[in-house]
Amino acid sequence: MNNEDIKKIKDKYNKLAKVVRDLSQLKHDIEEYEKDEVVIGYLRAIKKYEEALNKQPDNILNKEESYFVRSAIESVGYTEDSDIYVYMGTYKSNHMVDIVHGDRTHLIERLRSDADFVLYRNIEANHDIKLTVEEAIEFESEHKIIIPNNIFDYNSYFYTIQNKYFTDIITESKEYGEERILKLVNKNN
Repeated sequence: MNNEDIKKIKDKYNKLAKVVRDLSQLKHDIEEYEKDEVVIGYLRAIKKYEEALNKQPDNILNKEESYFVRSAIESVGYTEDSDIYVYMGTYKSNHMVDIVHGDRTHLIERLRSDADFVLYRNIEANHDIKLTVEEAIEFESEHKIIIPNNIFDYNSYFYTIQNKYFTDIITESKEYGEERILKLVNKNN
């Protein structure tokens, strides 16, 4: 073995020895930090945080309040007892069959006499009530109806006010939620 080989081996040995010394020092530092009550609390908090976060849906910290309201509504069974309904439109069928989509319905003027059906949805429900125009006129005289003005997307409007209604019920009370939603009910009902 020549001097050049010995130098290379020595350099390699010194590098490995330094890695071992550095790791040993880091291990010692960690052991010292772990004796500190503040560090112990910090490490416990990190562990609890990561465990709790792993049990939740992705990006839960970035979700808006409406996400939590909608999740609660959809995951808990409840009895509908509200007499408040949202008008979801008057529709007429287009009996020209589209090969891809079948019969189509389209939105027409509210309660028009030649309509095929009128839709309503209870503020606490997620299902539609389908009525004829005659039934709808009677239905509106017997119930509290919210009739949106200038709405292009009834479903979006419905979910927006339903979320607000449930948020008020959750954060305040059922009476408060109903009082606020009743302000949207048309006065002629």
